[in-house]
Amino acid sequence: MTRLFPRLAVALAVCLAAFAAAVTSSWAARPLHGRVYRGVMADYLNNARHWTAERTTGTATLRVSASGEKIARFAGTYFYYCGAGHSTIRGRSIPISARGRFRSTAHARSRYGVDYYMLSGRFVDGGRKVALSYLSDFVFTGKHVADPYSTAFHRGPCESWVHGTIAVRR
Repeated sequence: MTRLFPRLAVALAVCLAAFAAAVTSSWAARPLHGRVYRGVMADYLNNARHWTAERTTGTATLRVSASGEKIARFAGTYFYYCGAGHSTIRGRSIPISARGRFRSTAHARSRYGVDYYMLSGRFVDGGRKVALSYLSDFVFTGKHVADPYSTAFHRGPCESWVHGTIAVRR
């Protein structure tokens, strides 16, 4: 039995290493360098007691840099119910982590309040797809939101949250 234990321990270690590599590779997909990803995703609004899927959609386009180290350009459309219109979130030069993830935030002030923007995502399916999420959270002057970049439901601001999966354009 004592001679069998080292063999079992080695076999178990090899199996665990193979399992960890398989799981990590499915979680840590890298982007395809220089490629464009595009897709249409559901748009959710906070004009009820919870996030509500609307009949509107958001269209996202994302270009990865030639080195694969950053999002060179991003544009994502969304609908907003406060004023009933459409707009676009844009981003440039957003770093991609070694695990194939990215996140960026920004804000813009206006006469009526502050619009907070959040973009996050991760590359999946061997880098052929992006699980993507972007948010516009308009907080009116005099109102307060603890974390306007969060996708947790907030009562009061005018929010639009688009999320889903986009794929590399052929």
